Amino acid sequence: MCIRCPWYPVVGSATNTYLHGDYPALAIHELMREYPGSVGVFLQGAEGDVNSCVVHQGEPESLLALDVIAGRFANAVRHGLDAAEIVADETIKSAAKVVKLTPDDSVTTEELERIYAEKLALFAAPAASDDDRKLRLAATWLDGIEMTIAALRQGKQPGTEALVHGIRLGPVAILGSPFETMQGIRRDVDRAAKAPVPMVTSLCNYTLGYASDRLAREMATGGANYGNRTVPCINGRLPLKRVHEELAAALLDIDAELAGN
Repeated sequence: MCIRCPWYPVVGSATNTYLHGDYPALAIHELMREYPGSVGVFLQGAEGDVNSCVVHQGEPESLLALDVIAGRFANAVRHGLDAAEIVADETIKSAAKVVKLTPDDSVTTEELERIYAEKLALFAAPAASDDDRKLRLAATWLDGIEMTIAALRQGKQPGTEALVHGIRLGPVAILGSPFETMQGIRRDVDRAAKAPVPMVTSLCNYTLGYASDRLAREMATGGANYGNRTVPCINGRLPLKRVHEELAAALLDIDAELAGN
């Protein structure tokens, strides 16, 4: 069985002291016990802007919700398995390519140096403390910005190339990228894909952070929100200017190649 879910597996909170696979693991292991010999595979869908219905709560609340959400998820899969039919299409194909994405040209070496200086100044404050969350976040910014500045000075554009790929299994096309892809991109791919069942998946092989859709960019003040700007900067990569349009087009190219067009 292959299971794709369109939201983060993040019922377990930051205060959780257990190591586990969150609701997908609980659901999949339950289903595998019901279907001896089966192998469950969990794929994250376009989950960049979608959380589960219980998230970032305390440990007691998270553990209670974990069983409930895992049960709902398992039930949804059971309904799918009950309704499943064998199809005649035995197509098995794969395709992949590296795409070049347009960096945000508003992010310059000078801008990054200014942010670097601002974050570094926080450590010189008399009240600076390791308990200060703002200070800990500043430390993550410093590492990432330092790497980005070094790359730019070498004429490189870090984080602007991405491997996209796909697997065609009969009518199903699994279309993946290394981003936490948002729903607007997935909807555009679903509407235009040639495969009867397109499945946009996230975080394939490695991660480049968020692929923000147009709505997320429009809602961000000056484009300076967490997914669009903060995450790329702390990861040592450049923010992307047209990732919605360019990633959707790249995934559709893979879909067309898998369809033989």
